[in-house]
Amino acid sequence: MTDANPPAPPSPPFPNIPVGAHVTSRHAPEWGKGIVLGKDGKLARVLFVAHPSRKQVVVPSASLVVEHVSTWPDPSKSAAATSSPAAKSSKAPPKKKLDPP
Repeated sequence: MTDANPPAPPSPPFPNIPVGAHVTSRHAPEWGKGIVLGKDGKLARVLFVAHPSRKQVVVPSASLVVEHVSTWPDPSKSAAATSSPAAKSSKAPPKKKLDPP
């Protein structure tokens, strides 16, 4: 016994676009490049360079083309965070007194 209507193939998963990725829109290339500011499920908040509203817009993640993925440096791994405790003195240097003219 065969089914007259075979089940529809599963929809492809929406792309995993990270926050901070540089993207363009498939449906509106005139908006230019944009940066992903946040994600909520299948939607992404993007700030496009040439969008008429000059504000962030919410677009489906599937409609975006990733141009470049960038990462922000981890502040906990910066040079100041890894320096020795002796370098982090809590005492402020003495203030210099100015001689009156």
